[in-house]
Amino acid sequence: MRNKTLCGLVLLATVTLGATDKIRPLNIKFGLWEMTGTTTRTAAIPVPEEDVSKLTPEQRARLQERMDARSAAKTSTRTYRSCLTKEKWDKDLARVGEDREHCTEAILTSTGSKISIEVQCVEEATKSRIHLEYQAISSETMKGFAHTTVTNHDHTTNIDSTYTAKWIGPVCGEVK
Repeated sequence: MRNKTLCGLVLLATVTLGATDKIRPLNIKFGLWEMTGTTTRTAAIPVPEEDVSKLTPEQRARLQERMDARSAAKTSTRTYRSCLTKEKWDKDLARVGEDREHCTEAILTSTGSKISIEVQCVEEATKSRIHLEYQAISSETMKGFAHTTVTNHDHTTNIDSTYTAKWIGPVCGEVK
């Protein structure tokens, strides 16, 4: 979960601080940030039928047991520190706003105070839609949310995340 939250915030950083014709950087500072993310998932992420069909009946039964155990809504909150540098953002910038195999991205809003992006992916029987929105409250405070829907055959999972971040200072120390 920490990696997913970090990934979302790295995407935030990538989206907000790179220089392209498509994205206007958020007015925030580089350096050490403390980030808190809360994620709620409504069901287990669906497993593609083509993957399930390869399992033995016993493996399918165990998988179904695990899926049933995870199907209840689950909320988790994580707080951690991350070093947001221009170099990190520039490294990942080439991916933002470009269509990837199976996915398309649309930058809906891009100002110095708000970024809104939508990503849609279709791969075989799995469809996903992600709406991300980030706001610079000040140069030292950000907030955002992400709504994700993943559908595979008759299974749908919704994942909602909210993020807050505060700038700690320009020096990251040992924090990566």
